[in-house]
Amino acid sequence: MKKTVSLMAMFCLLFTFSCSNGSTIDFPFIGEPVVALTQDYVKIDMTFENIELDGELTVAIPEFQNSTVRFFPAADAALGTQMEIKVWMGDLLDGDLQLLPPQRLPDGRDLPGVADGFLPSVAFQVKELGNYTFYIGKDFFGFFAPYDNKQESETMITGRLYSGGARLGNISLVGSETVENRGVLVLMNTDLKIKRRLQKIYDRYN
Repeated sequence: MKKTVSLMAMFCLLFTFSCSNGSTIDFPFIGEPVVALTQDYVKIDMTFENIELDGELTVAIPEFQNSTVRFFPAADAALGTQMEIKVWMGDLLDGDLQLLPPQRLPDGRDLPGVADGFLPSVAFQVKELGNYTFYIGKDFFGFFAPYDNKQESETMITGRLYSGGARLGNISLVGSETVENRGVLVLMNTDLKIKRRLQKIYDRYN
């Protein structure tokens, strides 16, 4: 059985940001992302209050070898649907994924906090839920998840993302006049220093 690496200890070691008492900004209709490390995966859990799904759905992330996104009803029915992303460390460390076509947000706006405004990415449709985009650049990894956040203007609110007391990156609420372009963007820091540490963890168990 594979051990789960201690979240607080590993994130304090892994990420360049200091551990602190910071908290993720509270956005409407979503739960705070919870990030965990295992020997092989980075796992991200989020809940979406206003997305309803019958049963369970698992989708392989295109171009990624062993990474998936799973949707299922949250244990607490009031929280709607839970999204569980499992990104294989081998995919995070795969330099070939840096050759994916560069993309901005689904509506063409620049990615906040990214110098060029775009990152190598893959976009795909999840039946009944919308268009998801996964980004994997030299310094960032993350995703855009569509959901109706009721922000009807071209607004974008960005705050810091924390998990286990460590700052991991940024989270943005993306508003739009069109429902399909509304959602949440999560971008985590995966610069060279962090990738070297991930490589050590991956090599230790594989």
